[in-house]
Amino acid sequence: MGSDHRDRFVVADYETTGLAEDDVPIEVGLVLCDSKWRKLESYDALIDSEFARSLPADRWEGAFAVHGISQKEVRSYGSTPRAVAEGVVWLAKEWRPADGRLILLSDNIQFEWINTAWLLHHVHLRVSDCFHYCGWDTSILSLYTSFRDPENPPHRALPDALGLVHALRRVALDSAG
Repeated sequence: MGSDHRDRFVVADYETTGLAEDDVPIEVGLVLCDSKWRKLESYDALIDSEFARSLPADRWEGAFAVHGISQKEVRSYGSTPRAVAEGVVWLAKEWRPADGRLILLSDNIQFEWINTAWLLHHVHLRVSDCFHYCGWDTSILSLYTSFRDPENPPHRALPDALGLVHALRRVALDSAG
């Protein structure tokens, strides 16, 4: 499915065990789009890491209040960080332009970049091996498109990424016509 066109974008969103420096991702949502923000492919997964399993319940509660993902759900349905990383790499390599990397974008690109780096570390890759970095401020986009504010819970990775894609598509359609 790779292409010679540079009109492919991956919108990313992660949910994590919290916002401390040692917190880790527990869910990833990626939406691959073309230049008209049409969904071409998506990937989402829960991530069951040793760190997430070892967190005491009281520390997990803060993150749960944001995304609603329980430790039990992650333990029951999550895949290893390596397996999830392999899924992310598959998407990046399957759809990348023949001469480059896909553009990774998000409403909070630094957060997504760090979490993608953590994930890809499990397969001995850097984020820049698979993606270009691109940031968007969706607070203005949210106001323009009436897309819900991603700061308000509950939110999950894939629906949040799809919501951003919808907002980007609306802007593209409005500016085209």
